[in-house]
Amino acid sequence: MHFAAGSSAEITHRFKRDAIGRLIGKYTTDGTTAYQYDKAYNLIKVGYKKAGLPAEAEPDLITFSYDC
Repeated sequence: MHFAAGSSAEITHRFKRDAIGRLIGKYTTDGTTAYQYDKAYNLIKVGYKKAGLPAEAEPDLITFSYDC
């Protein structure tokens, strides 16, 4: 997916999905976003790592919990 195609502000988004179609990764030149789900298919964690950081750098995390 391209935003602002053909301009200097163009950003390309690449997406990765698991075998059942859930979004598990989004990749741009700015960084990588990873998505994790529980056994009930609920989104439980989103992690973002800015491009250019060392491999050992921890991503910024958002976690979710659900009342069942």
